[in-house]
Amino acid sequence: MTVERPDAADLAPIAERYGLELTGADLAEIVPMVSSMLGAYDRVAELYAERRPARRPAGTGNGPRTTNDRGYPGPRGRRDDQR
Repeated sequence: MTVERPDAADLAPIAERYGLELTGADLAEIVPMVSSMLGAYDRVAELYAERRPARRPAGTGNGPRTTNDRGYPGPRGRRDDQR
């Protein structure tokens, strides 16, 4: 998923909000810098997509266990023989 790149018209109200008085030429100079910085977000998304684990379908039996291998209480706090 890529981040949408702003153009000068998108950056003008942001500059005004921060009290910056930028000309059209100033905005035109800033647009490539902003686009370049947003490219880092695209790269992070690419790297995550390469490494993220595959999603398992719902209902595959991987829910929480009530006890560990030795029969001691698990996440729900009771033993198998206390059901």
